Amino acid sequence: MCTPGAVDRACQWLNGIKLYSLELSLSKSKQLHLVDSNQSKFMLPDNSQSFVDYSNSRNHRFTSQKMAKMNRLQKPNKILHYFNAPANFTEQQIKKLCSEQIDCEPQVKVRT
Repeated sequence: MCTPGAVDRACQWLNGIKLYSLELSLSKSKQLHLVDSNQSKFMLPDNSQSFVDYSNSRNHRFTSQKMAKMNRLQKPNKILHYFNAPANFTEQQIKKLCSEQIDCEPQVKVRT
């Protein structure tokens, strides 16, 4: 998060919400910045990395001030907007993925 305002919004909107039946607790860090080091990285029990840096991803919506202004900020809600899906991804595949991964039956609206 690049600005104090972004941190404030994240703490305000996300602090106290339920996530997988646990309550999320957020507060501002007293550190001025985070230092990435190979010593702090490790493998999780499911063999995924404990830390991944997505700051240079082409899907990052806040890479510049111009890009950030195009985003609409919204409070967390039950709607998931999924972008960059493969062109041949069908409603049935989305429903199957959701039911397998998070045990839910989504209401899907596909827009092309």
